[in-house]
Amino acid sequence: MSRIENVTIKIKNAKIKKIEKICSCFSQDFTAIETSKKLMISRQTVNNYYKMFRNKLNSEFGSIDNIIINELLKKEKLNIKHINIYNQDIFFTDYKNQTVILNYNEFLPQKLNDFIQESVKEPLKKHKKANCARVLLNEKNQTFLISGFLKKENEFEHFLENRLKQFRGISKEKLYFYLKESQIRYNSSVESIYQKIIYSFQ
Repeated sequence: MSRIENVTIKIKNAKIKKIEKICSCFSQDFTAIETSKKLMISRQTVNNYYKMFRNKLNSEFGSIDNIIINELLKKEKLNIKHINIYNQDIFFTDYKNQTVILNYNEFLPQKLNDFIQESVKEPLKKHKKANCARVLLNEKNQTFLISGFLKKENEFEHFLENRLKQFRGISKEKLYFYLKESQIRYNSSVESIYQKIIYSFQ
């Protein structure tokens, strides 16, 4: 092996180790500022990698929503939960240990999205004791009907509120991206996030 080849390998290995360290911090949901300080790497470098990691995260986990929503539409009923974050009404549901945000979701059928906005939104916002609407589904006719309201445990709400506190203000335009990433992180382990991302750099 020539000296140049040896140097090239060392540089490549050093770069891989740096990526692994940054990815580890990202997987643990450290902010870019925290990662920059912890690893003593420029914030710009960290931000550049974080952007790549987030794109990879969405491409690896994003399609799961489509599968879950298709399964949900085959069921006879659907529990739609409500929370308000940054003065925005967020609706989501749980299915087989997975939480899926319904509005802000490109896979949600337009008819169901319209129903949530027109028939579920205001009653749930005004309800003093309930945070969830039980909706009956008719897949064949694509019709929906509220059968009642109830109070449900809402661990995702607490997770979301605590996670978003670490960011210094979130604009309405960017809220969608923070919600999607929060959903992925809530549904996935730190290790699975790390493995999915780092695999593409090896």
